[in-house]
Amino acid sequence: ACGFSVGFERIVLLLAERGFTVPNDSTKKAYLIDKRTGSETIQEILKKAADERSKGIQVNISVMKKNKKFQKEQLVKEGYTDISEVYEDQYKYGKEEK
Repeated sequence: ACGFSVGFERIVLLLAERGFTVPNDSTKKAYLIDKRTGSETIQEILKKAADERSKGIQVNISVMKKNKKFQKEQLVKEGYTDISEVYEDQYKYGKEEK
């Protein structure tokens, strides 16, 4: 067996001691789409998501699950601050509270 070390853990510890944080100013947005939503509305959301991604926004598009509250809680844990519910021909926007 052979191996090597580059001191990665030590570098990380030094950076942490000096208050370094990983830069991540990317906004995270999620769309929860109701399963009865029509294809035209879904296409509209896909176009909007592509536009937002081109602006540096991280976008997640998911089908709304039966336990919507738990799904939203999981998205908040993952750092999504703007969660939109999408229904047929109607959007329900709102910022998710932490």
